[in-house]
Amino acid sequence: MGWLLSETVSGDELVFHYSGHGSQVRDRHGDELDDDLDEILCPHDLNWDDPLTDDILATLFDKVPVGVNLTMISDSCHSGTITRDIGCNGNMVDSIPKRIIPPYDIRSRSLGLKIQKKRNLGMSREIVQNHVLLSGCKDNQTSSDAYIGGKYQGALSWALTTAIKENPNMTWLELHKIITDKLKSYTQDPQLSGNDVLLNRKIFGGSIK
Repeated sequence: MGWLLSETVSGDELVFHYSGHGSQVRDRHGDELDDDLDEILCPHDLNWDDPLTDDILATLFDKVPVGVNLTMISDSCHSGTITRDIGCNGNMVDSIPKRIIPPYDIRSRSLGLKIQKKRNLGMSREIVQNHVLLSGCKDNQTSSDAYIGGKYQGALSWALTTAIKENPNMTWLELHKIITDKLKSYTQDPQLSGNDVLLNRKIFGGSIK
């Protein structure tokens, strides 16, 4: 991620697409007001003692220079606010959640733990979000790895690529509506966040031909 954000200049279009497992761990900083959980990505070298949390991603993304457009697409479980401090026919038998449950020792460490909550962080971060985040589901949902077109693939990634092929010349808000319609057969609600200016831009700055 540091590599992606390094040596950027105004006008750059940066894209980080993650399709893999996601999970949740107990919040350590008191900024998760609703569920006391931090959302995390689960790469192959995941360290449960030092996971890649939404707080870490938020800190990195806050450093995006003015004029640089960053988009994150997260096709993973619990990804609705991941950057903040199943078949097409609806056959759910062919759908596998992209979720990893934390080991028991990690879950048990936080039993009975009380953390002072910081009630102003979540709202201020949402207001100043300087990037587009397209997520496969809400924080309390799982994203499907579905059997589509003869192979397993992330349901969001399938809906995203299909929609772009159908119409590469649309805004993020228009794309989100189409993706939502395509995923109606699944128990996941794709999320889109960012400021109004970013969400009304053409996807990837209109660079897809």
